Amino acid sequence: MQSAQRFYDLWEWCGGHDGAAERALLEQAYGDPARTYHNWTHIDAMLDLLDGVRNAGEFADVELPEVELAIFFHDVVYDPKASDNEQRSADILRDMSAGIDVGLIANVCSMILWTEKHRPSTDASTKLLLDLDLAVLGAAPAEYDAYVTGVRQEYSFLPDEKWNAGRKKVLERFLERPVVYQTSHFRHLLEQNARQNILREISSIPVS
Repeated sequence: MQSAQRFYDLWEWCGGHDGAAERALLEQAYGDPARTYHNWTHIDAMLDLLDGVRNAGEFADVELPEVELAIFFHDVVYDPKASDNEQRSADILRDMSAGIDVGLIANVCSMILWTEKHRPSTDASTKLLLDLDLAVLGAAPAEYDAYVTGVRQEYSFLPDEKWNAGRKKVLERFLERPVVYQTSHFRHLLEQNARQNILREISSIPVS
């Protein structure tokens, strides 16, 4: 788990007050033992990747603290049985944002909503957030497999037949896109690995 001070510093930069209640909410959400992928490990991985691109020229015009705030809140609501997690996550941020510039919050909430379907975006900040969120697709095979196992556990209420059919559709949609990653940085770094991982997973799904 990233240090609480990191969040407090970010919240202060945004213009928020105190941050204790907000941080407590994050700890409760991402510390839920039922979350076997969408937990602090996922958030920390995204923050580490964000730190790694702070000096990259491609992101020179991106307001990185806004992306960082979106990382913290984009999965604050995660119910595998629901279809409105992103909207509810954005609503929670908006409700807790007293004292913060409304334009900043609008930008961050827009980014959060975009993570629902990971559609192509024309906004540089959103592109970066989406690539950070999908970076695991291009991870080493063992890390990718651990991600798949974690998500499957979160969807353990689904029988194998429904899980396999739904998962295959999601993976095939990624392959149908011209590119998985929307920024040059992550396309160069992860695109080939992501496609190999996705193809490998699809090949492991039993034919119904």
